[in-house]
Formats: sequence, C-alpha cells, structure tokens
Amino acid sequence: MFRRFGAFIVDLCLVIVVTVLIALPLRGISGYAATSDSMNAIFNRIASKHGVDINMTNQQYNALPDEEKLAVDAALQEISEDEEAAELYTKTVRLLMIVVFSSLLVSVVLLELVLPLVFKNGQTIGKKLMRLKVERRDETPLNFVTMLLRSITGKFFIDYALPVFFFLSFVYANAGRTPLTGLLMLELGQIVCIVATRERRAIHDVIAGTRVVPEPLN
Repeated sequence: MFRRFGAFIVDLCLVIVVTVLIALPLRGISGYAATSDSMNAIFNRIASKHGVDINMTNQQYNALPDEEKLAVDAALQEISEDEEAAELYTKTVRLLMIVVFSSLLVSVVLLELVLPLVFKNGQTIGKKLMRLKVERRDETPLNFVTMLLRSITGKFFIDYALPVFFFLSFVYANAGRTPLTGLLMLELGQIVCIVATRERRAIHDVIAGTRVVPEPLN
C-alpha cells in the first residue's frame, strides 16, 4: 500500500512537470496569454479609475475601511457590467481549460500509456522505482486497449482531469464549495475502492480489469 502511494506521488510529480512544460508554449500558441493580458488591462484600468487594488483576498477586503470597501465594490460592479471585460473573462477561462487539459492529456498519454507499453509490464516510472507492475486479472498479457482504458478512461479522468476541473471551477466559476465537495467525494471513492477490494484495486483498475502487484525479484 505504501509502495503504491509512493509510486503515485512520483508519477504525480512527473505529470505536473511535463504538463507545465507543455503548457508554457501552448499559452502563447492558443492565444491565452494575449487574451489574459487584454482582460487584465481592462481590470487594471477600471481599478485605477476608482483608485483601488482589486487583487486581494477576502481577509484583506474585510480589513479595509468602509470607504475603501465602497470604492472596491464600485470597481467590481463596473467590471461586471463591462461587456468587453465579461467577454474576455469568459474567453480567458475557456482557453485556460483548453491549455490545461490538452497539456495534461498529452502528459498522461506519454507517462501513463506510452511508457508502460514500452516497459511491457504496465510500469510507470514511479512503479518501476517502487518495484511494482500492472497485470490483467486473468493473467493474460497487457495490451494497448487495456492500457488505454486504464490510463485515459481511468487515470486521466479520475486521478487528474476531474480534480483539476473541480479546482478550476472553485477558483474561476464562483461555484462555492460544490467543486471542493465533489473533489472530496471523488478521492474518498478512490480510497474506499482500494481498501474495499480484495486486490486493492483503484477505480481505474476496476475499469480496465487490472491489478497492481509487486515485481518479482530476478
């Protein structure tokens, strides 16, 4: 169990690093950087007009004198009523989603699908370090379809994409605590699945019909 958790942490760190490396050039190619700059220029212009800084936490806002709170509220109200700002904000969030999920998908394909197929025993770099391997429950050889189900349908959506989506929804969509509740329930379901199944199978293992086992010593 601890070796599997260690493998997950290693793979998670690698996925984050590769995703960031892919996302950096994609920000410019997709138009996200230019759109975000245009949006921020409008926000800053309106904030300067009211003589306030709108980049603050709720705690910082609550600490402001009433007069400054009114000025911040007026600036935010003007931003919310500005059609160009609203359009740019929507476009910026949409492009951010495209950049993040495209980069994440490529990263997962490379690290969770291509590499395990190259290693021929379902091993990611983390599993190789922890001497774990993936095998089918019926003990037939792993194939492309099985690893595709495990890495994309399972790992990509459940371990990476949904948590990122819940987080971005919480940050940008003003959805309250609902996304965080969804994230908590998802991770709880993953833990319950591992603990409750006899072979300690995660959701992606259940989907693909696989299990994680120790690698035999040569």
